Amino acid sequence: MTKRYQTCLAMLVGGAVAFGSGSAIAYDYYTSPTTNMSGAGCMPTTTNSDENFSFDQITRGSSGLTVSSAWTGGAIGFTCPLSRRNATRYGKAFSAVKADRILMSSLRVRVRDGNLNDVVSCVASVGTFTGSSYSSSWRNACATTNGCTTAPANSFTGSSELVWTNPFGTTAISMQGAAGVSYLCIVPSNSSINWAEASYSTND
Repeated sequence: MTKRYQTCLAMLVGGAVAFGSGSAIAYDYYTSPTTNMSGAGCMPTTTNSDENFSFDQITRGSSGLTVSSAWTGGAIGFTCPLSRRNATRYGKAFSAVKADRILMSSLRVRVRDGNLNDVVSCVASVGTFTGSSYSSSWRNACATTNGCTTAPANSFTGSSELVWTNPFGTTAISMQGAAGVSYLCIVPSNSSINWAEASYSTND
């Protein structure tokens, strides 16, 4: 395969232009990179597996994660990873503190609330190498576009898309070393986390 076609393939697959060779290849994104994650990757906050739940109480599949109506306990907290592509400020010298950067421009989380007596609620967060942490506001499943900042007054059931614009502010989180991005959802029985889509600024 010629270098020309390799470059085109990189642009089609990653929305990026590759520079360098071998393992030193870096990607400089020329549009805002977007990553998608299935809710099936979310894990209970109280354990690293589903081992404390019966096989039919938490199910995972193409539609994400579902806490089934067989679950008779309270709402369960789930931590869900968010992948990202603009971790490094390309062209900057590497250091343990300066090599990471996050500026999330939007986050969308699709959930389904099937419980008449409780509500699905979600929040996004960032944890850094230096110990600093950042959180978005909470969003609740409801009939309002983009979700509600407070729990709906009346019981709501149905699908809801929770949307945040600049969930961690308009200034990049940087100079704090490696950082992990995730969101947390509180999910009652007969309810689901379907997927999440995060958009980030371009590398500077």
